[in-house]
Amino acid sequence: MESRHAGALLVGAEARDPEVEYGWIEPGPAISSASPADLSRVNRFREKPSLPIARELLRRGCLWNTFVTIGQAGAFLELLCAEIPDVMFRMAAALTDNDLDPAYREVRAADFSRDVLAPQPHRLLVLRDAASGWTDLGNPARVFDTLVRHSIEPAWLTRIG
Repeated sequence: MESRHAGALLVGAEARDPEVEYGWIEPGPAISSASPADLSRVNRFREKPSLPIARELLRRGCLWNTFVTIGQAGAFLELLCAEIPDVMFRMAAALTDNDLDPAYREVRAADFSRDVLAPQPHRLLVLRDAASGWTDLGNPARVFDTLVRHSIEPAWLTRIG
């Protein structure tokens, strides 16, 4: 990618249900006929959609965002500066002054997926991960669902009951 178009490669997992707590990636056209069909441009990135939208995204074959993101450091800085320049300017000044504590307290909150990736799908690529069975284990229900789906019975689980 040229510098002015530098971006990031996202890993998108095959969706199994209309999850509303994940980001969703709508794959666009494949990069080229010579590349694997699993590497595509990104048409749209949606962070934590409503249930009706998540159902539609699932129906259309969209992917869950695994938050595995690959790219050069400069590309990530360009993505950040394009969407949250005030945050980046404040952090750069704090680094220059070697005084990060006040900057962290004063800087506005920014969500990388919603505030940086979603507005710039034209700078993103997605690699479809159909094999890993990826799941975000961010809550107990997902942990137990994964254990059941894979017939895993850890010793600590038998001590709970």
